[in-house]
Amino acid sequence: MLDTKIRDASIIAELTDAPLYGILPSTENKRFFDEALRSIRTNLQFVLPNEKQCVTMLISSTVAGEGKTTVVAGLAKIIAQTGKKVLVMDLDLRKPRLYQELEKSNKVGMTHYLVGDLNFSDVIQPINDNLDFFAAGAVPPNPSELLMSQKFDDTINQLMEQYDYILFDTAPIGSVIDANMILKHADILLLVVKANMAEKVYLENFNKLRAEKNIKSAGIILNQVKLVKNQGYGY
Repeated sequence: MLDTKIRDASIIAELTDAPLYGILPSTENKRFFDEALRSIRTNLQFVLPNEKQCVTMLISSTVAGEGKTTVVAGLAKIIAQTGKKVLVMDLDLRKPRLYQELEKSNKVGMTHYLVGDLNFSDVIQPINDNLDFFAAGAVPPNPSELLMSQKFDDTINQLMEQYDYILFDTAPIGSVIDANMILKHADILLLVVKANMAEKVYLENFNKLRAEKNIKSAGIILNQVKLVKNQGYGY
């Protein structure tokens, strides 16, 4: 009764009716990690709208340190392997880190595009034939205002005409309002929850957010679950 941490999938099932789309081990187990990401990709196919030209996903966490950026980078690569044209965007304008995961540059990105006169070709970096990266850029003094701007809305709408999937890496949804403003552009919200670190109250706040914002499609990814020795995919 005194344990306030989220330990496993059964606790998530008790605290929310949002579906659990996958369980990820530590990235140290790269083969298992990639296979678990493929399972998440498969599970998402049952809920993502097939009729849309471009499907958008917002991946966030409740607090920093739950591994959302690693999940975003990995999931983008896994989806791109199916032959779909994918754009992964770092919209965590306060603390960008996705460029490090993807081993790309953050010198020019979204902040420069929104306040300057740049073309997409000036800011979008190719990773492979099917995967592109839109960096965050320099940390601005007014990230919330930039994400609320009409130019940002127009930018997302234009990009949706060019890609099959767009993945948004945002600031933790429980820390600042930035992610909330991007929700209107997302077909699905995925919340990354780190096992043995995340507090149960995080999911209570997540439930309130879904109700207040009337979010129809949202789910959980349980991250960094320890593999059980000699049990293959048993976590």
